[in-house]
Amino acid sequence: MHKLLAILALVVALALPSEAVAKKGHHGPGHSSPPSKVDICHRTGSETNPFVLIRVSSRAQAAHVRHGDVFPTDGVCPSA
Repeated sequence: MHKLLAILALVVALALPSEAVAKKGHHGPGHSSPPSKVDICHRTGSETNPFVLIRVSSRAQAAHVRHGDVFPTDGVCPSA
C-alpha cells in the first residue's frame, strides 16, 4: 500500500509543473507576456490587390520586410 501511495505522489508531483507551464504559456524564459503585434502590408503578388493588411508578431516583422512587405501609411496599404 505504501508503494502505491508513493507512486501516486510521484505522478502528482510530476504533473503539477507541466500543468503550471501550460496555464502560463510557453513564451520561453524571461518572457512574462506574449510579443506585441504590428500591422504590416503583406505583399500578395496580385496586380489588382498588391497588398493586404495583416497583424503579425513584432518578432516576425523583420522576416516580412525581407520578402517585400511594407508598413502601412496612416493604416492604409499601397494600392494598384
